[in-house]
Amino acid sequence: MNEANLGSFRPADPSVLDDDPFWSVVRRRHPDVDVVLLADPPDPDPHPDPDGPSDRAGSATDLATLRTVADELLTAWHAVAPLLPPGTGPAPGAPDAPGVPAVRWSARDGAHALLLVKAVRDTDLATGTDLLRRIAFDLGGRGWRLAPSGDEEQAVLDAAGGLVDLHAVAGRAATTLMLATGLLQATEADRDTVLAEVRTVLAGGAAPASGEPADGEREDGEREDGEPGEGRSWP
Repeated sequence: MNEANLGSFRPADPSVLDDDPFWSVVRRRHPDVDVVLLADPPDPDPHPDPDGPSDRAGSATDLATLRTVADELLTAWHAVAPLLPPGTGPAPGAPDAPGVPAVRWSARDGAHALLLVKAVRDTDLATGTDLLRRIAFDLGGRGWRLAPSGDEEQAVLDAAGGLVDLHAVAGRAATTLMLATGLLQATEADRDTVLAEVRTVLAGGAAPASGEPADGEREDGEREDGEPGEGRSWP
């Protein structure tokens, strides 16, 4: 893909960006960054062929592939984590580092996505929005596709980077980040293996004591809070 052939992207109108509360700040701080936007997706077929191929169909993903996807999720977290404010939670051996995020599998349509969730508490809307801007600039430099949005109550950043998506929401009391893989067909045993391996890496190489859940996660694997995602199409 080059400037003459942007594929599914389209150049952003500078006048539109200059009026946008999110991108105007990014452009002012980083004038060397080129911004491109995704073209609107085509409308779905109102009469799909019931005998045609389905995105839900597929054979089980092997363990090696699951580990590759999990590595991509961890890579994304390690890109975002240094941008978070220190002291947002317990981090083994690193008191000034952001805390360990919650990690779990989420089921939908017979498949599973691996989720990594971190809540940065005690941040107001302005502080959280600035954090999302810094995350957007960093991920944009890594080739991620960015889609900020929001209103007077919250700022939202959706981003896609290869095998992993980010959904981040900055509100008046907290900023919540969720990194998610795509839906995967995998056996329960392989999912358990990968989940344990990811938790070990996030804990700094030591297995979680007594199987305790990570920050922000209950014993049943669900998040303590309902944000973000309520009313959205996230797994």
